[in-house]
Amino acid sequence: LKFRLGSSSHSRNAVHGEVRSLLLVLVHFGSLALGAENERNNWAVLVDTSRYFYNYRHVANVLTFYHTIKRLGIPDSQIILMMAEDIPCNSRSAQPGMVFRESVQDENLYGEDVEVDYRGDEVSTENFLRLLTGRHLPSTPRNKRLLTDEMSNVLIFITGHSGDEFIKFQDWEELTSNDVADAFQQMHKQRRYRNIFWISDTCQAATLQNQFYTPGILAYGSSGKGQNSYSHHVDSHIGAAVIDRWTYYAMDFFKRITTSSDLTVEHFTSHFKPAMLHSQPELRTDLFQWSPSQTMMTEFFASTGRMRFQSALLVMQASNSSSSSSSSSSSSSSSSSSSSSSSSSSSSSSSGAAGDGSCSFDAASSGSCVASPPSAPPTYAEEESPWGRVSHLASAVLDVASAKHRPGMAFSQLGGSKRLPHGVLGTDSLDEIVVGSHVPWLVGLLGAAVASASFL
Repeated sequence: LKFRLGSSSHSRNAVHGEVRSLLLVLVHFGSLALGAENERNNWAVLVDTSRYFYNYRHVANVLTFYHTIKRLGIPDSQIILMMAEDIPCNSRSAQPGMVFRESVQDENLYGEDVEVDYRGDEVSTENFLRLLTGRHLPSTPRNKRLLTDEMSNVLIFITGHSGDEFIKFQDWEELTSNDVADAFQQMHKQRRYRNIFWISDTCQAATLQNQFYTPGILAYGSSGKGQNSYSHHVDSHIGAAVIDRWTYYAMDFFKRITTSSDLTVEHFTSHFKPAMLHSQPELRTDLFQWSPSQTMMTEFFASTGRMRFQSALLVMQASNSSSSSSSSSSSSSSSSSSSSSSSSSSSSSSSGAAGDGSCSFDAASSGSCVASPPSAPPTYAEEESPWGRVSHLASAVLDVASAKHRPGMAFSQLGGSKRLPHGVLGTDSLDEIVVGSHVPWLVGLLGAAVASASFL
């Protein structure tokens, strides 16, 4: 970006002041972004692996977890929901579009706010492993990707039918404990998580975590080796068991959790009694650095996002040409008059029709187009402040960078509302602004500012 300025030094100072202001803004918000990157962010992967209507309860299991973490603030954009059987659309369902976990049917788990990311045949061992490792096909949309980083805590809940160190997908595929363990190792090498909480509600669920070997994993299974995971009750109207015992009692515990709750994983695991489950749940902690009594449930089940408020105004130093052109001893009213007269004289001395913002050609500059400023600045209130001027400057820069222009085209040739507003750079004596063929230079400047902010 090439600035052709008048002989007066205050115009150049004004431009430099505006550039400094813009860099200050970039540095400030870059430092905020750097601080945000260092914060934990929570994600969830909820998987129902079972097909067919008689596995109704597994859909209710996974939707129970889904509504719990949404209530605690984790958004759909950070929840991957996989349902192998589309129960709400199954022709056997007595109440289409609905899923219930209680016989009284007072809460529909499948409402308008449920976002299913993988459904039907999409729920496969291949897609599950691709999801964990991030090895997707290029056409995979964003909602089917686990976009975690090294600060992410990931909750993984899986329910279905399983045996000793394997779980069935779609009733014809098997995923082994070794498969999941190797996927976690890849995630660890790729820095795709900080901690993982693996929860499984299946038969012989604890065996699924036997082969895990990657640090930062806490694993909990609803039943031990050789034990079954039983359903809780049957709804005669639906004609199937509607929820598993472990998830049913987990739901009672989840109702006690709030975003500020101090309930720990130890409280969670001690909530389950073998007598009420007819099985013995198992918790594996040898790969996890913290004890269950020190690990809050909200570390995995609740959102960590919070609104940020600036405690003080961001002080910006912006040059003002009208102030610099007037004497230092003048009053504010005389400065305003001086600025107004300076604007008028600048407008009248510009080539082209006065006040129309048109461009004329300068032979001395090899036919480049010269912008003629309007006779009076726009009446925007925001242009009175440094923030408004910087905002307009950034907008104009983006317009120029994206425009299909020839070398030597002025801002005014960008057309209509895309012109550089008069007074944006804080000066009324700006004779000419010419966009040369090196627009990437300005983009590089902005990139350097962002890089500096990250470095600081």
